[in-house]
Amino acid sequence: MLVTQDSIYIEEVDDLLTEIDVLLNEVTYEVFPPGFVSTLDTLSSRLVLEGSRTSSIIRDNLAILMVNSSPQNGFRGLRIVSTGSNTFSDESFEYITVKDPSHLTPDASDAVVYLPERFLDVTGRISFVVLRDDRNYGQFNLQDDRPFITSRIVSVNLPGEQSDDDVSS
Repeated sequence: MLVTQDSIYIEEVDDLLTEIDVLLNEVTYEVFPPGFVSTLDTLSSRLVLEGSRTSSIIRDNLAILMVNSSPQNGFRGLRIVSTGSNTFSDESFEYITVKDPSHLTPDASDAVVYLPERFLDVTGRISFVVLRDDRNYGQFNLQDDRPFITSRIVSVNLPGEQSDDDVSS
């Protein structure tokens, strides 16, 4: 599917992403398999949004969030909302159109990604791949007084930018 340069529809990968989510829940990886995140990045850049400005695919352990950005829509970034849950849901993510200092409050957000100013006037696909990776810190009981520590892997794919994997030496 990713070998060709054809567009990919969300329905075509829905079951595959569900299977990946199940594996992420069952298998503990010290390190994710080589190319795993970059493959999801490639997928996110090729998915068809079917006329929508934004789209997302959210599973318990992974999320792919996409924006067809333009100077008119004011897209500035992504916020991962603190929900008190150790799985993702639709309520776990918020597209940012205005910088708001309250986003940086630890009680409100697990992570906030503000795009550099130079991307505010860019037209093109911006995508985020977010993986839940609580393996490094373990789970804490939310009922006790100890802090709940989350670990998220966030990959950002920006128009015209190359990842380290794409740069030849």
